[in-house]
Amino acid sequence: MKRGVGSLLAALSIVSAQDLFACGDRFIFSGSNSRLERAATPGVLANVLIYRDAETDPTSVMFDPALPEVLAEVGHTPSVADRPDELVESARGADVVLVEYRSAPAVRESIRASGGGSIVVPVLDRAARKNLSAAKREFGVVLNVPASAATLIRAIDRALAAR
Repeated sequence: MKRGVGSLLAALSIVSAQDLFACGDRFIFSGSNSRLERAATPGVLANVLIYRDAETDPTSVMFDPALPEVLAEVGHTPSVADRPDELVESARGADVVLVEYRSAPAVRESIRASGGGSIVVPVLDRAARKNLSAAKREFGVVLNVPASAATLIRAIDRALAAR
């Protein structure tokens, strides 16, 4: 008799119990996202100008065809300028300008001189820690490549927030 009551109680508790959670289960329930998925969604959509002058390294990420594609996929409006006269004209409609670090000070001055308010985000290629720190002090927001799409989007969001 005791065994029958014990079995009945065990069966009832199993049937009426809430779902038990195991490690990682939170990612399979509807409505929840992983942190990495949320990071690839921009906070504010922006017009992003990719500037690559004649001195830009052809192997640089600035020439990577995936760069404008990634920006467009998340909702930003990318454009590309290759010459200084294109830079001034295109920067008038741009919120953010991505440019190699070597050219960033001159590009920033050119944009300021033309009355533009675009934010210059320098792109550094595998920068050493001290170079990265110096660039951050000078520009506030920098992008150190190689970087993930989420890192690119976060850099643009930080630049827009600092505006």
